[in-house]
Amino acid sequence: MKGHLGFVLVFLSASSALLPVDPVEGAIINLVPGASRTDDPVTNVADWTLDAGYAVDGTNDVIFEAGGDGTGVALVVIGSDLTVYQDRGDYLAASPANDSMFSVDISEFLGSVISIRLDADLSTPIDILTVTATDGSSTVTNAFTLPGDVVNIAGGNDTGFGMTAADLAGIDEDAGLLQFNGASFKGTGTDILGAGSLAGNLYVNEAAPATIPATSSWGLTAVPETGSTLLIGFTGILAGLRRRR
Repeated sequence: MKGHLGFVLVFLSASSALLPVDPVEGAIINLVPGASRTDDPVTNVADWTLDAGYAVDGTNDVIFEAGGDGTGVALVVIGSDLTVYQDRGDYLAASPANDSMFSVDISEFLGSVISIRLDADLSTPIDILTVTATDGSSTVTNAFTLPGDVVNIAGGNDTGFGMTAADLAGIDEDAGLLQFNGASFKGTGTDILGAGSLAGNLYVNEAAPATIPATSSWGLTAVPETGSTLLIGFTGILAGLRRRR
C-alpha cells in the first residue's frame, strides 16, 4: 500500500468512518484512504461533493469510485490526466452511448500535493459534474454537462477511496480504466493509496466549503520528481568531493 500507516491506526480510523450514512439528512464523511464502504453514500443522491488531497507522483491511481460497471462514477489518474468516468451502460458489456468521460491535465503538478474537488449537481434537468485540481498557485478545472437527465449517478456496488471496491465504472468501455480492475487495486493490493498519499471528505446533501481546502490542510508530503531526486543526489556527491579536496 502506498503511503501506508500502521495497521492499528488505519483499522481504528476505518471503523469510525465506515458507519452507515443517511444521505437524506445530509452528512460530512471523513474518507479513509485504502478502504471501501458498503453504505453507498452517493447512490440516489443528487447533490454531493468530494474534496481530496493527493500527492502527485506520476503513477496511475484510483482516487474515488462509487457504484461500478453499468451504473457508477470513477475519479482516477491515468498518466498526466485526472479523469472522470460516469457509466450508464450495461454490466459486462461495452455500451458507451450515454456514458461520459472527461479530464484535466495535472502534469504541471507532478511532485506536488494538490487539492481535488469533484462536484456533482444533478438537482436540475441539466446535470453537471465538475472536476478541479489546484496546488494553490495554479488551477485546472472542467465542468462537464452529462447527456440527458441522470437519475442515479452510482449503483449499489460499494464505494472505494484510493482503491477499487468491487468493479470500476467504464471498465468495459476504456482500456485505461480496465487496469484498475486488477487485484493490485483491490483488497490489500500494492497499488492502493494509503494515508501518506491521499486524504479526503465527502459532502452528501451538505454544503461543501466555499473554496477548495488548501493543500497544506491535508497533512500530505510531496513526492519529489525523479529528476529532482537525482539532482539532489548529484549535488550531495559534488559537495562531498569538495569537502574531501
